[in-house]
Amino acid sequence: MSEASTDSLAEVAARYERDQPDCVGQSYHDTDMGNGQRFAERYGGEVLWCFQWGKWLVFDRGRWETDESGMLTMGLAKDVALDIHLEVRNAATKAERASRSRHAFYSESVRGLKNMLEAAKSEPGMSVHTDWLDRDPWMLNVANGTIDLRTGELKPHDATDLITKACPVRRLRLCSRRWL
Repeated sequence: MSEASTDSLAEVAARYERDQPDCVGQSYHDTDMGNGQRFAERYGGEVLWCFQWGKWLVFDRGRWETDESGMLTMGLAKDVALDIHLEVRNAATKAERASRSRHAFYSESVRGLKNMLEAAKSEPGMSVHTDWLDRDPWMLNVANGTIDLRTGELKPHDATDLITKACPVRRLRLCSRRWL
């Protein structure tokens, strides 16, 4: 790649001036696996892959919902791919900047995006087994939190509860704490 084309790639990276996510500046390989790690670092705890269902789950409105179309998860992958352009500035040499720029453009391709998501599925903490979902029958998810039916305590929604269902009601303070 010529010097002129390397400079133009660096100029393209400058167009992606946005707030840098925490994962920018980390050291990742410029591979599909590295992109999967970038995705997991940025969205771990917000998205999970369920192998049994063959779908991504996204934590939204206090519960885990399936991304039926895959469009939301693909959008998140696109954000990660665009952020690789920000990493170009952190490269130590001109050759590293050129290599990272080529990888950033590859990462934006449909193939690169699909491979990123495929690699992310096996990253630690990114997958869930259906047996782990909705495991505690005493937790009732409502619009304004999760009620522990044993105690009546309302606690904030928590992704680690792995709840996929929700009642479209709010718990009122006037409700009795005694359920049984």
